Amino acid sequence: MYNEPFIQLLQSLAGIYRSYYELVDLDERYLNRVQIVIIADGYDKMEEEFLLSCEKAGFYNEFKTKRWRTVETPPGSDKPKHIFRDLKFINKENMNTNRRLYGTNNIAHTFSKMCKFPELMNSLPKEEGFDFLIDRYYVNDFLLGSDEAGRVKDKRFHHIAMPIHFVIKHRNAGKIESHKWFFKGFCEYMNPKFAQIIDCGSIPLWNSISHIIMHMETFDNVGGACGEIEVLIPEKKEDGSDLTFVESVLVRAQYVEYKISHYLDKATETLFGFVSVLPGAFSTFKWECINGKPLDEFLKGVKDEFGDMMHIMSCADANKYLAEDRIMCLEIVAKSNCDYIIHYIPGAK
Repeated sequence: MYNEPFIQLLQSLAGIYRSYYELVDLDERYLNRVQIVIIADGYDKMEEEFLLSCEKAGFYNEFKTKRWRTVETPPGSDKPKHIFRDLKFINKENMNTNRRLYGTNNIAHTFSKMCKFPELMNSLPKEEGFDFLIDRYYVNDFLLGSDEAGRVKDKRFHHIAMPIHFVIKHRNAGKIESHKWFFKGFCEYMNPKFAQIIDCGSIPLWNSISHIIMHMETFDNVGGACGEIEVLIPEKKEDGSDLTFVESVLVRAQYVEYKISHYLDKATETLFGFVSVLPGAFSTFKWECINGKPLDEFLKGVKDEFGDMMHIMSCADANKYLAEDRIMCLEIVAKSNCDYIIHYIPGAK
């Protein structure tokens, strides 16, 4: 995430929790095998209201961010400005070469807690919690119901706690560096079977992540997969007023654009056994497949780790890095002794 409002984070988490319930319902062996990592790109980009909501939800503690000192009150504000204390960063050149460690010119403050979704809802005022809708469903119907018309409450799950790791990077350093924290930090340590990446504000709907995981469990040669991405069409603005004609047209135009690019293009590419780009907003990777050269190529945009990106590249190489996830797909297929392919799974929204 970057600086999205808390309600968008909550919507994304609702979809992830629901997917977890579905996985456990399909196969009980997934119980306690799923973890959420939220990486916020830069402390200064976080709004005070957002951090307060995270504190109420229980997965953040402002006091433990260990401030360095307090400076004068900024103009137009009644609160003093805080600055992080100075820290000595690790110099990767002095590391023990026998261990696989990664240097960085950034640090992150991490908070971890086992949370049930109703605990996260406690961060919202009661009125806002009652009016919390996801894809026109009330949140409990969305979490615990069915997606079939007229049968929303037929299928029931129970709330299960999941570990949430909330990571706030010391300073804003870009999306690729956030991926570095996730893949080379958490995934390298946890050694998962699958790694799902999702943008804050993207909402996994019914049978999305669960269907992708089951597909990849069934077909061993699939190294990455994505679902269908579409734009939710709001009927009202956030303040409750109606959309203007121009706003309505723009929203529907974006809906059509996503439908074409993610339904027609990727479905056609899958017929040939390979999708050229998995969307960074919603994709799943098999960890054993991307760990190594594919991940190293993917992270070449991180300046503090790969200096060769500072040189002028050929047009062919530069084209690969137009989207950071494009090179990942290319390297997965090219990985030695590996026939992993990339899939698109229609219907997994």
